[in-house]
Order: sequence, then structure tokens, then C-alpha cells
Amino acid sequence: MVNIRRATENDAPLLAGLREQVWKETYEGIYPEEMLRSFDRTLHEKKFHSQITAPDTLVYIVEFDNTPIGYFSFGRPRKKEERPKDLVLHSLYLLSSHQGKGIGKRIFRFIRTYGEDHQLTKLYSSCNAHNHSALAFYQKMGGNILFSDVGHENPAEDSVYLEYDIDREL
Repeated sequence: MVNIRRATENDAPLLAGLREQVWKETYEGIYPEEMLRSFDRTLHEKKFHSQITAPDTLVYIVEFDNTPIGYFSFGRPRKKEERPKDLVLHSLYLLSSHQGKGIGKRIFRFIRTYGEDHQLTKLYSSCNAHNHSALAFYQKMGGNILFSDVGHENPAEDSVYLEYDIDREL
């Protein structure tokens, strides 16, 4: 059974471990090998701790039969006064063994419900331009490509940016 729960400060090490595992599964052949090999768990734990304690960011852990299988985070844009009806998906990572089972769709419903409950109208996300399966998933969830930023020396910096209508049915 899938469960979505809000992350606590104590979950920062767990989240860093999940991120490392998903990066290795997802970005091998996309990110430079050295970048994957030199993953700094301590740095990522600190980043997760900051996200969890940030007032405008929500971090959730996805569990399957009480085992963590991924996480996602979203929140208001940094310049929310300029974009009062917007929400931003910061990250969505699932272990490859649990992809293609409807869990990502459930996460999108969860985020969209949050947006509707807070009278928000647009959701924005980005993904690595070379992660074709993620891009296909985001488009299936209703994402329209706004623009691409590609051609960097480091392919980890190549991104595609998407926009969604929060009230769109899945």
C-alpha cells in the first residue's frame, strides 16, 4: 500500500540516501560519472534539512508497505508576490522499481489538490532535458513545455521547463 507522509527534520538522512539511489538509477549516462560517484550525502542532508524547515516548501516521503521509495517537494515560488497564483514542483523522485505503477500520478493529484485548496491556478516544474522518461511523464501529467535550456558543457545543467493547469483532471 502507498502512503504519502510529510517529512520531518529527522528524515534528512533518509532523503539524502533516497536521492543518491535515484540519481544513480536515473542519471547514469546523463550526469558525468564523477558527479554521481562523488555524491555528498552530508551536503544533501543539510539541503533537505533546510527545505524541510523552510516556511514555503513542503517535503513528502512516499512509502510502499512502510518502506520509503521516493520523495517530492513543492511550494510557492520565491517571488510569490509576483506570481500569487503559482505553485512550483521542486523535485519528484521515485525508485525505478516503483515507476510506471501510478504512484507519480497519485503524487500529481496530491499536489493539485493542495493547489486547488489554496486557490492556486498554475504549477511549474523542470526536469533534465536528457531524462526522456521523466519528460514524457510530466507531459502525460498535463505539462506543456515552456522552454528548454540546453547545450551546457555539463548535461546535468540542461533543463526543460513545464507549466500545468492545477485544475486539470488526470
